[in-house]
Amino acid sequence: AKRLKAALAPNIFAQFTALANQHKAANLGQGFPSFGSPDFLRKAVEDAMDGDVFAETGAPKALGNQYTRPGGEPSFAQTIARIYGPRFNRQLDPMKEIVTTIGAQEAIFTCLFSWTDPEDEVVLFTPCFDAVVKSASTLGVKLVG
Repeated sequence: AKRLKAALAPNIFAQFTALANQHKAANLGQGFPSFGSPDFLRKAVEDAMDGDVFAETGAPKALGNQYTRPGGEPSFAQTIARIYGPRFNRQLDPMKEIVTTIGAQEAIFTCLFSWTDPEDEVVLFTPCFDAVVKSASTLGVKLVG
């Protein structure tokens, strides 16, 4: 689709990575770790996934490593509601008022997709994360500022 042309164009992180590779420099563009996972984290993941296999009965003992609902993992949303509800002086419904994403790019795209229509104008303050520009371009949203 034509609307994906902007989304497929190289972004600043791809440019940083190419330059870092070309000059054998540290890549400070995306925060790629240059070390493995610490032992305590590996153990925590292993413990969380224990039982997350299908038994002969066809039912796993635990489902902590499965897909979540579209709005994010329920217990995470409940924790956010519990912490931020008092800060906002109101009760937050974790299943209706909180959405979690796997990263900033997904969050930005989802917000623009959900709250704007093609040709809408959105005020943009710069400098900004380039994902805002790419997402807006893909969705036909005009950025002003």
